Amino acid sequence: ADREIVLAAVTANGLALQYADESLKADREIVLVAIEIDESALQYADESLKADREMVLDAIKKSDKKNEKRSHLLSYVDAKFNTDREVILAAIQSESFSVNDALKFADKSLKSDRQVILAAIHSKSLWCYSACEVLEYADESIKADREVVLAAVKQEWPALQHADDELKADREIVLAAVTANGLALQFTDKSLKADREIVLAAVTLEGYALEYADKSFRADREIVLAAVTANGNALQFADKSFKADREIVLAAVTANGNVLKYADKSLKADREIVHAAVTLEGYALESADKSFRDDREIVLAAVKTYGRF
Repeated sequence: ADREIVLAAVTANGLALQYADESLKADREIVLVAIEIDESALQYADESLKADREMVLDAIKKSDKKNEKRSHLLSYVDAKFNTDREVILAAIQSESFSVNDALKFADKSLKSDRQVILAAIHSKSLWCYSACEVLEYADESIKADREVVLAAVKQEWPALQHADDELKADREIVLAAVTANGLALQFTDKSLKADREIVLAAVTLEGYALEYADKSFRADREIVLAAVTANGNALQFADKSFKADREIVLAAVTANGNVLKYADKSLKADREIVHAAVTLEGYALESADKSFRDDREIVLAAVKTYGRF
């Protein structure tokens, strides 16, 4: 119960607060010193201080200055602060807090607060920040807010999956997403999966996006060539005719030798194509015409990248 001794103890180790007399666990100065050393000491503070707004805001500010580790301060404060806009905003805008932790703690009413969600999306948090999760936790009204969704998608393209269906059909938003990563095409409205400019932008960046495009594009030579050049695996989604198209198959195996297995039988017997495939991935020899197993140059190229024969 000796104040000077307790103050010295918590200055050395904030968790020493747990051994203090109950009267000193309600001492504002002692608790502030303790949580500045170790924020988890707040769990041992008197309930009155866990519910003290000024102290909680002060603790958040101090935590921000010590951003070498992720703050879990909100897990120790009084639950009433989950409706306190200033407290939640302070945590979101702090580099020490995980934005996602702050939003999980926040009351539903704040998840429909436009300023709170935009602050979360633009946060400079150093800890487990995800614009995608921010939009996931947001209220449905926010998921239908064009400015918020566009900001989220520009930060992190998978956020598109949590947008309102109407915004998944918004050309500007979808274009922003697919130019960040073509795989965002999977989350778009059906109408935009049939939009040639959007599909071309998507497959040029990530060929595998061809799987999510309108099936008519599987017979579009320019689209297919762009897709297999970006990711050889896209060959599996191409129209059958293109699996016998020498330029397309060569582009595909040059990106990924293993996709030789998707090529037409005639091209599995094409020496240049087989050589390109096995030079990149020796295992592709399994898909090549069996005659190449007696071709010394082809076999040598294959074992150099696969190590077996």
